[in-house]
Amino acid sequence: MQNNKEQNYEKYNIEEIWKAIIEAYDMIFSQRESVFKNMKKSHKELVSNSSSEMKISIINFIVNVLLPNSLHIQKEMQIRLLILLDIGSSLEYESRNESSGSVTSSISKVCISNLFELCKFKTPEILKREINDKNFNPDDYVKIKEKIAKMCTPILIKRCKEILKKFLADEIKSGSMPLSRSRLEDIKYVLEKLKKLEIYPEYNKIDEMSGNKEIQYENEQEIMNYILKKKKSHLISLLPLLSEFITTKENEIKILVKDIFKIISSELGIK
Repeated sequence: MQNNKEQNYEKYNIEEIWKAIIEAYDMIFSQRESVFKNMKKSHKELVSNSSSEMKISIINFIVNVLLPNSLHIQKEMQIRLLILLDIGSSLEYESRNESSGSVTSSISKVCISNLFELCKFKTPEILKREINDKNFNPDDYVKIKEKIAKMCTPILIKRCKEILKKFLADEIKSGSMPLSRSRLEDIKYVLEKLKKLEIYPEYNKIDEMSGNKEIQYENEQEIMNYILKKKKSHLISLLPLLSEFITTKENEIKILVKDIFKIISSELGIK
């Protein structure tokens, strides 16, 4: 009986420690909206630059230490850690010069790169070869990495949708004027990552990938089941949004989107 009490107490303490760590990180990553709001641009850049190294260290700690060791903590806490990466991946997260700043050299890139990496499909054999800590149980490592990947994928896809939508809206607003080179590099980076990404099949629910709910096709369930077994199903879920890029003025982006359409066609068995 005493041993059970000690085990329960130890588990409670561990959960409280995890909760405290996550809340502290949440405060650091969420402070921009409240603390930076009325700050002068020069001061904002100074504060942002001085804290960037600490934030990158936190990101690396979350990805390389906390998440791989989170098998026995509550799912809610795992999701909160992933949401911190999502917050950081926002293109507006950092204070930067919009005419020259780019996600390719910012905390934003570190976060979104890690989101892509966490979602990436890997066989159990590849995952086991990644283990650097000899104290890790290989089967537990595979289990937690697959679990995190499947939880992370909807978060990543939602973030990518927001990035794509914002680019399309900005391009419309710009009229005949081209967007800055940094904005083009941002969207190219995301599209390239999406193109190369392979995810764990069936990460999503069928109803989240279905189209118009008022139109029910006879074989819709079979079609969705077929799509969700594909490692490129994330591209199919983004198809309506990607189709809007046919009007973009940027040839490099058109080529990327064309390549993605070819992948989607291949996934659907269309030659």
